[in-house]
Amino acid sequence: MGLFDRVRKIRENLDLPCPGSFESLHREAKSVLASPQYLFEGAKIELQSNLSPNFQVTHLMSFASQANPNQYIFGAVYGGAKSLLQGQIDTDGSLFARAHYNWKTPPPPPLFHTIYEQAEFISRPHPQSTTKFVAQLSTDDGHSVINLEHDHVGKDYAINVKLFNPNIVDKPPVYAEPIPDNKHLFGNSKNTSTTGIFIASFLKSITKHLTVGAEYLLQKQTPEMEESNISFVARYQGRFNEHYNRMTESAKEYPPRPNTPPPPPYIPRYVLTATYQPANGVFNASYFYKLNHRLEMATELQALINGRKEALCTAGFKLDTHYATIRGIIDSKGKIGTVLEERLAPGFNFTLSADMDYSKGQGGVGKLGFGFSLEA
Repeated sequence: MGLFDRVRKIRENLDLPCPGSFESLHREAKSVLASPQYLFEGAKIELQSNLSPNFQVTHLMSFASQANPNQYIFGAVYGGAKSLLQGQIDTDGSLFARAHYNWKTPPPPPLFHTIYEQAEFISRPHPQSTTKFVAQLSTDDGHSVINLEHDHVGKDYAINVKLFNPNIVDKPPVYAEPIPDNKHLFGNSKNTSTTGIFIASFLKSITKHLTVGAEYLLQKQTPEMEESNISFVARYQGRFNEHYNRMTESAKEYPPRPNTPPPPPYIPRYVLTATYQPANGVFNASYFYKLNHRLEMATELQALINGRKEALCTAGFKLDTHYATIRGIIDSKGKIGTVLEERLAPGFNFTLSADMDYSKGQGGVGKLGFGFSLEA
């Protein structure tokens, strides 16, 4: 047996879990602290129409907002077995386009004997290899972004590469001296240079509960400016069996809303994730705790250790009832907000958003919004 076969045998015996993608490290905490994404001002109406099992169109209209004027957004989504196409355009002329292609699709779902097995299969990250293209074209100068990305998730590791606005034929820096054509990088001649933002990350499951990784960033937005940074991450999740037994007992005492599967055994009871950038002293940590099948709580700390010592702490909760979802968030700067999403009928939802920012003085500045969404 060769060395690679021995290593593969050891990895199979360890049975390490799939860590998921790098950008979803804080997925549990972000699902609770996503209130800023749901907070809005004024009124909005969203209409979704499923023209086929693979094609969907959306109409989003927002009104009477002090921060943003009235706006209409039209979107379309096509999802196939291996590909995803999405596009949006608004009244300002801004265009958003996204394309995904899965080279290695997740394994087909097996025959589920119970809904417990089905819920566990859906919630668990699976190995996959996806190439992504995102374009955001704006009428404002300097706001257009082109993003190329490849995300490869293995059985117990993950590799991600991103390119933002890559340009291998940009003008050379003003201080550069002419060089021979055969002595250049990335095919650049003496009259060109490479600019853009380049990011590479790696994740590895060390045990069934611990995942570590690193991310390298090279930023060269102009030929004269170049900056690099490296980040280290660690993620710990634990108490799978104890959490599963506790949530099962809670579900018996407080039944979940209709058509909701029971909690899968894979979902951890708590998750602690930390990210640190030594170069600039940026530290980010999040903690997620699931009390039962209805209530989730999370907190996040963003701190600048070097130079100006600043920190922002955010805490929030997510409560699921039979027909509604309530989210709340508060941070250390004095901003508080809540969002209510209520299902009035199948495919018809009502959303109420309210937040108050006390850091702006004069008793605080408040915002209120409400909206409806209809799916047909």
